[in-house]
Amino acid sequence: MTWALCFSCGEIKFGAICPCPACGIATTGDLTLDILFSDHYLAKPTLEQFGGIVRTIQAEAGDPQFGFYAFLYHVSRQYPDLLAYETAPLGAQQIAALLAPLDLPRVELLPGLSALTTDPEADAAARGIKPWWRLWNRGP
Repeated sequence: MTWALCFSCGEIKFGAICPCPACGIATTGDLTLDILFSDHYLAKPTLEQFGGIVRTIQAEAGDPQFGFYAFLYHVSRQYPDLLAYETAPLGAQQIAALLAPLDLPRVELLPGLSALTTDPEADAAARGIKPWWRLWNRGP
């Protein structure tokens, strides 16, 4: 596992439990959640898209902890197969009020490294990248 989402600032950092070079926050304290938002399960372009959502939510939240919970709430509602998250009704109302005016884009869920097969070209295509050996090849 190489790349992971920083839930605090939205940057992509090296390693799920390593400190983010941008904000210094290392982990959520929930290793399963940290690894879920790493390139083990989600391709780097997907992590980058989620990073944009984190940045948008955190800019409006005012409180990093509240922004983190709002991000989890949003992801659990938009991508229920990826994450389940429930909060108290009052918290859900506050989060819904924060998220309502935000125009958060849909994220393309590309598979991470755990979904790789023995076909490098299919793996690269599934992750939205061109195989390295075709970078200089002008042919098909």
